[in-house]
Amino acid sequence: MSHDSIPTIGIFFGSDTGNTERIAEMIGERLPEIEFVCKDIDKSSVDEFMDFEVLLFGVSTWNIGEIQCSWEDLLDDLKTRDFSGKRVGLFGLGDSAGYPDTFVDGLGILWECVGKERPPLIGVWSKEGYIFDDSRGMFDENHFLGLVIDEDSEPEYTDERVDRWVEQIKRELMGVDGP
Repeated sequence: MSHDSIPTIGIFFGSDTGNTERIAEMIGERLPEIEFVCKDIDKSSVDEFMDFEVLLFGVSTWNIGEIQCSWEDLLDDLKTRDFSGKRVGLFGLGDSAGYPDTFVDGLGILWECVGKERPPLIGVWSKEGYIFDDSRGMFDENHFLGLVIDEDSEPEYTDERVDRWVEQIKRELMGVDGP
């Protein structure tokens, strides 16, 4: 994508405690030159997702590897949609110390349900620096499907991780680099 055609971005999140909402807002704050909407999925619909060229989906993992409940209600609808012409980025929250065997499984659960055919994924994120045993949120053996935030065990890294991921997303959208 050229610099002349900056896409519209929809940032959609599900949040029970407010952490995922806060991360979604942080991402939006770092996109001042890009037109975006940031919305709780409880106040939007899958139909609304289709209005954007780029979708950034925020999801947390609850209990032992379960997706946040608001997303759970949308998964069947997501599976039937045609996301062709769109690009999707994921960001997920989890607790690596408390749930090392299901760390950010919500990312994987959500990605498995995005569209009849999955759209191009942006924002694939290195697992370097994270300590966990297993995750459905893996893109490959060295990368997560998207940005991973651990507010429970590593909150001191949140700002820097969000900054780096947003810069990565911007570069990918401008066609400078990608996964």
